[in-house]
Amino acid sequence: MIKAILAVQVIVLSLLFLLAADLYAHKRVEMVGGFNIWGYRGAVVKQRVSGDARILLLGGTRAYGYGASATDTIAYALEWELTVQTHRRTTVIDAAQMGATASDYAAMVDRHVDLDPDVIVLYDDLGYAATRPRRSSVASAFNGYEPILPLVLEEKGMFLRQRDSVVSRSLGWMFQTIGRGLKNVESSEAPLNPGEYAALMIAAAERAVPHAIVLIVVDPPQHPVQHQHWQELRDRLAARADPRLKLRQLPEVANPSDLLDGYSYGGAARGRVMRAILPELLALSAVSAVQGDDQLIRAARDRSNAAIAKHDLDGIAAAWMEDVHVVSSTSAQTAGKRANRDRMAAQFKNRPDAIYIRKPVTIEVYASWNVASERGEWTGKWTEPDGALEIGGTYQAQWRKVDGRWLIQGELFVPTHCKGSKYCTQRP
Repeated sequence: MIKAILAVQVIVLSLLFLLAADLYAHKRVEMVGGFNIWGYRGAVVKQRVSGDARILLLGGTRAYGYGASATDTIAYALEWELTVQTHRRTTVIDAAQMGATASDYAAMVDRHVDLDPDVIVLYDDLGYAATRPRRSSVASAFNGYEPILPLVLEEKGMFLRQRDSVVSRSLGWMFQTIGRGLKNVESSEAPLNPGEYAALMIAAAERAVPHAIVLIVVDPPQHPVQHQHWQELRDRLAARADPRLKLRQLPEVANPSDLLDGYSYGGAARGRVMRAILPELLALSAVSAVQGDDQLIRAARDRSNAAIAKHDLDGIAAAWMEDVHVVSSTSAQTAGKRANRDRMAAQFKNRPDAIYIRKPVTIEVYASWNVASERGEWTGKWTEPDGALEIGGTYQAQWRKVDGRWLIQGELFVPTHCKGSKYCTQRP
């Protein structure tokens, strides 16, 4: 009985020692192997503001950037280049995970999609990492805690074995052996079944497409199984023909000297990956910017309609530039925010139940000039002395983007139908 108790105590103390050592290792390498409290690299992103762009990068160890600080990753370099080249504040969030593979990406999308990205990048190695020790069994059991001691010991051993000293090489061999042993105990392999890779990547993309444009980026195939995965993935995506789902195979970006541990990319290889992805993201950022501006203009029109319904003069004027010019349905022209506010105030005074609704049909954005055209249909209703009147027609508005906000530069309203009162037959 005493021997059993002693054995249990030895096991518990050993586990506590390993945990303490792992926590210490985490502290030492957290800048190259850690996450923030929300599970992605770098600082916690701020709330989105009008006009900015946001890209979410998901993937495994290569996308994560093991061996690099959070400011030396593919995501950070992309963020810098996109912001400079688009003149638009862009945030690229590195939510990749060390050891993650295609089977993990759908859950990663679900976890991070609330960050509201315009583009989601799924960067993978065509299933090669699935043959390596990957997801931590400890992480699965203890809510995401990722042991790093095995990796630290293994790499410390590799470094020491390159020394000239016999003692250093012996210690290196010992550290490397212990690290590999702990990794084999602590990690599990998840080889993919034939045909499973493409299905898993498509499943992740399907989770992402309702929320953002999706760009799947893959490394060039080097092994037969990778060639098979590439063909299956390419064929399945081609069959879907979804314009919001893109596929990009990288050119050769690394040679053996660029690999930190026989797999992870060093700085030169990460730079080549960034430069290969950048043109695609520049094109997609332009598309997402136009789509985002379309939504912003429609939202501004909705706010304007709501303000008109409440006869909220300040709310109505909030949509106008200071020099706004309006041509009404009666061909009356009014220039300036103050004068148009007074015009609306007079209408509400003379027509207490007046309401106007503008429904945009098409919005075209010319991003280079920060200008947009809105065409749509309008309806006005109020009560005349001889009955309830309804009038409507078409309109066109010019919007300009000022400090990230879309404001109305000019509006032109043309009547095409009217009923319910002699007002319709007598031009005011």
